Amino acid sequence: MKKIIFSFDDGRKDTFDVAFQIIKEFGLTATINVATDFVEHPDDYRCFSSANGEPMSVDELKEAKQYGIEIACHGHKHTNSVDDLIENIDHLRKWGLISKKTGFASPFSKITKSNLMGIDSLLSDGTIAYIRSGRQVRREGFLYSCFYFLMNITKSKRLFYILNKRSLISPNDFAFYYGISITNKTTLKQIKYIITKMPDEYAAIFIFHSILRKSSASYGVDKWYWDACEFRNLCSFVKEKENIKCITNMELNDEKKLL
Repeated sequence: MKKIIFSFDDGRKDTFDVAFQIIKEFGLTATINVATDFVEHPDDYRCFSSANGEPMSVDELKEAKQYGIEIACHGHKHTNSVDDLIENIDHLRKWGLISKKTGFASPFSKITKSNLMGIDSLLSDGTIAYIRSGRQVRREGFLYSCFYFLMNITKSKRLFYILNKRSLISPNDFAFYYGISITNKTTLKQIKYIITKMPDEYAAIFIFHSILRKSSASYGVDKWYWDACEFRNLCSFVKEKENIKCITNMELNDEKKLL
């Protein structure tokens, strides 16, 4: 059985208004990684251009959690410091969104397996159960960057697979996971191809930011969004495949803990 995780960063309003509604329609689930200061002070986060400066409310986060969406950490002020993560956890607990354990998605995917930036202390003491990061193009080297640029131009599904296959999660991976970043350059065919090529018993975390309808004022303002119709088609594809299971990051980690 292949495992698929939809991982949404920041806690954007469109995650609730668009993505969550589609997820419910297909009976799927997801993980929402919340930057709690964004929820409290959205005017300070105009850098989230495709989010239109609009976060989910605490009540919306609670509704998503009640449905079965995992709520996880993304740094209080969208940073990777230990103190900021602890404040993030405190806010989510105060709002009743997490209890004993939670996960952490690294802002800007700065954390790597070889450089945990001190967050490993919270991993080892059980404050967090897992870390999710992603591969930065600029960190992968000049040749990788060239192929990445070519992939975006050609929309090649094979190049997408080659450049992202190292982020697929093997049965032996535990507590630290790389995800696959989805931008407005990513095609549905590319995502379907990597899922199809992925070996059984492997998992893939797809990292989304905004899911936008073409009518949205934020559609096209930056690369950190994906089209709502394409997301609906992806959910339909996942739902109809008997060998694919849509789960949360925490469910993936809990399954691996039992192995």
